[in-house]
Amino acid sequence: VTGNVTGNVTGNITGSVLTAAQTNITSVGTLSALTVSGAVTATGLDVSSTGEVVSTVRTTSTSGARQATLRLNVPSTGGDDPAGRVQFTYGTGYTAAGSIEMSHTNNNMKFLTGTSEAMRIDQSQRVLVGKTAASSGFPVELQANAAGQGLGMYGRSSDGFSTLGFYANGSNTEYARISSSNSNSLFFHTNNTARMTIDGGGKVDIGGV
Repeated sequence: VTGNVTGNVTGNITGSVLTAAQTNITSVGTLSALTVSGAVTATGLDVSSTGEVVSTVRTTSTSGARQATLRLNVPSTGGDDPAGRVQFTYGTGYTAAGSIEMSHTNNNMKFLTGTSEAMRIDQSQRVLVGKTAASSGFPVELQANAAGQGLGMYGRSSDGFSTLGFYANGSNTEYARISSSNSNSLFFHTNNTARMTIDGGGKVDIGGV
């Protein structure tokens, strides 16, 4: 087809259509396949497959706030299935080597190795390693396995304390802790009681003796 075509065109077009840029085309319907050479430039690009929608948006602004955004969105807000996922795969079968996921219901960011969760940042900005729910209330919790004891770390601006706590799995029971303060002292606690202190000058106080 050469020249300008106006009005509606029905039927099938076979062969090659050679044309310059057509700025008036707003929709091409459903394509079974599409090969694009060169860069794709768009203010919005949606790809839908089996209920998943991926939108990419870029800005052409050259002044003020400039930010390129990759948005991963699904229409549903129910369940704990990922609201967005960046997955790293290999091989022709797309075997998952790892993923970063966001949850619908509680805004957890999950980090997976293979298909198993290894770490998450929950909606309260607590970092949980080896576990999926906070138990001690510490901002950072580490646990080797579901049946093991845990470690918790936190700092307080109110009194300048930083603490490493040892706690029971699945509870707020703290067995022991080591703390430091802005007075340059180091404190050792068991059963919620200070047992030993090393002060800023290196003096050791054990049990108040």
